[in-house]
Amino acid sequence: GAITIGISLAETRNRALAWVAVLVGIAGFFAVAALYLLRRQYQPMAEVALNVEDAVARAAGGDFGMRLPAVRDGVAGHISAGVNRLMKTLDDSVGTINGKVEQLMEYDLPRSRNMLLSTLEMVEGLVDAGRFKQAIEEDESKEEIYGRLSRIIRERFDLDSFSIYEVANSKNHIRAVVVDGLPEAEIRWCDQEILVRADACRARRTSHMVNAIDEPRICSMFRPTTGEQGMAHVCMPMMQSGNAGCIVQLVTTAETAPLVRMLVPFLRVYLRETAPVLEAKRLMESLRESSLQDAMTGLYNRRFIEAYVETLQSAVKRKDSHLAVLMLDVDHFKKVNDTHGHDAGDKVLVAVAGVLKQTLRKSDILVRFGGEEFLAFLQDTAGDGGVVAAEKVRTAVEALKIALPNGTLQKTISIGVADFPEDSADFWEAVKFADTALYAAKERGRNRVVRFTSDLWKSDKA
Repeated sequence: GAITIGISLAETRNRALAWVAVLVGIAGFFAVAALYLLRRQYQPMAEVALNVEDAVARAAGGDFGMRLPAVRDGVAGHISAGVNRLMKTLDDSVGTINGKVEQLMEYDLPRSRNMLLSTLEMVEGLVDAGRFKQAIEEDESKEEIYGRLSRIIRERFDLDSFSIYEVANSKNHIRAVVVDGLPEAEIRWCDQEILVRADACRARRTSHMVNAIDEPRICSMFRPTTGEQGMAHVCMPMMQSGNAGCIVQLVTTAETAPLVRMLVPFLRVYLRETAPVLEAKRLMESLRESSLQDAMTGLYNRRFIEAYVETLQSAVKRKDSHLAVLMLDVDHFKKVNDTHGHDAGDKVLVAVAGVLKQTLRKSDILVRFGGEEFLAFLQDTAGDGGVVAAEKVRTAVEALKIALPNGTLQKTISIGVADFPEDSADFWEAVKFADTALYAAKERGRNRVVRFTSDLWKSDKA
């Protein structure tokens, strides 16, 4: 009983291949379906990721205006909406900060610049200006403030050609405080006329910034020296009590003009901080000077000597020099008041003070010591030189004719001269010696000059 079974291998193989094909087809279908579903699910995420990357890059460049395309639902939609809210908040916040800072600086930033970095630069400039104001508030004098401002212009703003001018309080004059970083230097960039006629300066007259970079030849007083043609300038006034009290002038070439134009708003912040502090210093100096001056004659008063006696002594000792001390007294002054009235007496005192100013040097210190007495300190002058100067004063007073309503009046003056420290190493004693010599001049007939000698002091004591 043998059984024979015949199997067709070809048919079996074909069936197996058919099933494999079916299984592969089913697997491929599911794979394609899975890929489709995955692509549909994650493609929005990929697009959102790319948009976020682009938005972040633009935000780093200071542009917060980009918004991601809206996605209807899902995680991608939440991410897109969240990023858009963040960008809007940043755009509004930075825009507000930028606007406030621009108001403080009185400057409109060009929209093409990186607004974030520009705002940071402006904020840093405001902070530095605040520190600068704290520093100058602690400076003792306006000269220190001018020096500090000059260093800021040279070192922080890297400008070498500039001037700082100060307008006189009571006169229509301007003086150059700093020229190209040098204090009290000779005026270089403007016509000399502005020194004696402040209103010739356009910035002073109008109290507005003068910008010759954008408006060439706007100011006729800008006169650079020969060989420096083609220069431009910007003049910025510092307002004090409603007027231009100081003017800062920047001078530039055509090549550096764009840089100067960009720096001007930042420098104006410093000037705005400087103006009130400088005005307070000038007011204090004016008050101090008025308290040390005689209102009628314009000479210093007795308080000045008391305030500056140490300075005078130190200067003489430091230079190993002499100080001629002149005590002056108008002869028979009481008769003027008794005969012609006190108004005539005041005219005499003013006239004598004028003679002192005209005859003596500007470096000499003139004091109305009291009543009809005057005191003069001639620096770097010995006693004999003081006698020569005193004789010039005596002669000038003797020749002076003072107009009165009922005619003219002529007066004479007596002068005593002493030498500090030759006659005495004590300052006040030297003044007393000059007074002793004055007494001798009166005793000898008035209208004369007497040099102090030791025998005068002995006779005076006797």
